[in-house]
Amino acid sequence: MTTVVYFAPLKRATVIDQALYFVWWSGNDKLRNQEVGLNTSNEQQISFGTNKGIILEGTLQLPGHLLIHNGGGVGTGILVNEQSVTEMGTMNVDGADFQCKERVDREITFGPTPRFRLLLNRNMLEFYLNDFFIQCYTMEQMPDGIMFYRNASDLKLWHW
Repeated sequence: MTTVVYFAPLKRATVIDQALYFVWWSGNDKLRNQEVGLNTSNEQQISFGTNKGIILEGTLQLPGHLLIHNGGGVGTGILVNEQSVTEMGTMNVDGADFQCKERVDREITFGPTPRFRLLLNRNMLEFYLNDFFIQCYTMEQMPDGIMFYRNASDLKLWHW
């Protein structure tokens, strides 16, 4: 029997308007071990290795989404609307049939083009907007190494 242990990256606590938030801790930048060149020939899809964790960073023009393909034409969608409300759940590769499993509203507007950070390792992910921790999420299935996106730009990918 193989035991898999996960350890989430550390967060920094910050207080804004008397509310406590977790944000990206700069010491986690050391996780960016090996930058992976992205093939930009297909502007709506990237490929990544599944044998290591990845960090994907970029900018989202809202509304925008990421879809981590899990095989069989379905995946795990991360949808961010114009008010920066984030929903995660299952979705077809064509963007249809989204089934929201979790919805997070930090009640902060991140503007029309927030920076995002996605950490993915096996079937677990963490998602950040403008370095604010949005959500940790466990996907129902393992990713197959393909990710689709809409309204994302300035993408950079690292293995960790």
